[in-house]
Amino acid sequence: MTSFAKSISPSTIKAAPARDSFEAASHGSHEQKPSRASAMVAKDKPHPAPRPSPGMAGSADRQAFNAAWKREGKDAAAHQREARKAAFKEKRRETHAVPRARSFNRAAGR
Repeated sequence: MTSFAKSISPSTIKAAPARDSFEAASHGSHEQKPSRASAMVAKDKPHPAPRPSPGMAGSADRQAFNAAWKREGKDAAAHQREARKAAFKEKRRETHAVPRARSFNRAAGR
């Protein structure tokens, strides 16, 4: 529509400004989901750096990876162990929360 046409018959329909929704999106008002990625993956992102030739770097890279792999395995095992321990304690609390009915037989004591 030309500016002349707008001046003759102004429309009563107004569009909502889009700036507010763009600002909300750029400021991160949306919720972020927790990451399912391994800590090793996040830590080992490639960064530009001078590196030795592959022949020289092989053993050092292998040792670093194996150490990180063991550390992550130990952390995962410890987390699973703690989860099993907490489940056991919760189950134990539930069984001890219900009082048992005890019958005392006088004849059994004699």
